[in-house]
This record gives sequence, C-alpha cells and structure tokens, in this order.
Amino acid sequence: MIEGKKDVLESFSEVLDKFLPWAQSDDVLCVKFEHLIGPNGGGDKHKQEEAVKSICNHISIELNQGQLEDICNKIYSVKSSTFNKGKIGN
Repeated sequence: MIEGKKDVLESFSEVLDKFLPWAQSDDVLCVKFEHLIGPNGGGDKHKQEEAVKSICNHISIELNQGQLEDICNKIYSVKSSTFNKGKIGN
C-alpha cells in the first residue's frame, strides 16, 4: 500500500475504487498501447487490428479490410510527437 499523510494521499485502492466503475462502463473502451503499436513498434499485427476494430466499433464506424490495413500501417510513426520511442517497454 502507498502510504502518506492521511489528509493528503489516499491509498491506491481508494483511488482505484473511484475509477473502476467508470472504466468498466459500456460507454468506455480501454485500449492498450502495446496492442495499438503493431509489428512496426514491436507488437502483434493481429492484436493491432483487433484494437482498431474495437475502436471503430465503439464509435460506430465501419471499415473494410483495406481501410483497416491503411489505418494500422499509419498508426506507428517515429515522426509522431505522441510517441517517445514508439517501442514496447519504453
């Protein structure tokens, strides 16, 4: 357990208890970075495609196989400001 001043820090479990109902809601889709990065970033192509399909399904967008592959090929970029090194474990 993380401990600190009782009036300042809550235990990790108390913080987690506040977010779990939200994260488990049907309105929320949790996606792992490791699944999105795909083979170019050291991940798995099948997991990447499944993650992209899940996102599109969640926001009611239909993709054909060509669109799915195009998106997956564009997710990873060393030029993107949103990735540090763009590799799993970094």
